[in-house]
Amino acid sequence: MEPGGSGVLEFGLVQVLTALGRAGAKSGWSCTDLDYVSKDDPDVPVLQRAMTPGQTVSGTELIDGLGPSLQIVEGRFTGLDEEGEAWVVVRAVHGAWWEVWSDNKWVHDAIRAHFRVVEDLPQDDATP
Repeated sequence: MEPGGSGVLEFGLVQVLTALGRAGAKSGWSCTDLDYVSKDDPDVPVLQRAMTPGQTVSGTELIDGLGPSLQIVEGRFTGLDEEGEAWVVVRAVHGAWWEVWSDNKWVHDAIRAHFRVVEDLPQDDATP
């Protein structure tokens, strides 16, 4: 998905999490396979915590801790509900697009409402 379809990614993880609303903000988030570039701070503390096995950060912490000079090139962010169950996976791909997987229809609706260009993945590719 991309907002304008210009071929240049015009948004980041903050906008994706914001599109998920209250559920995205209050969920616990973990991250794997992360590669990012930050002009201001080479080690972004909230991302370091999210990458630590067994730890999560809240969506609010993640949103507040990501600065405007940060670009996520690769990464898989898993949103966990209050019971610790994964309800959404958000993946950055080559710094060029984002993929969002969920069994919850409202997640798909929320993403479609916030971004202009959203494509469905073929069923064979629809597993994170």
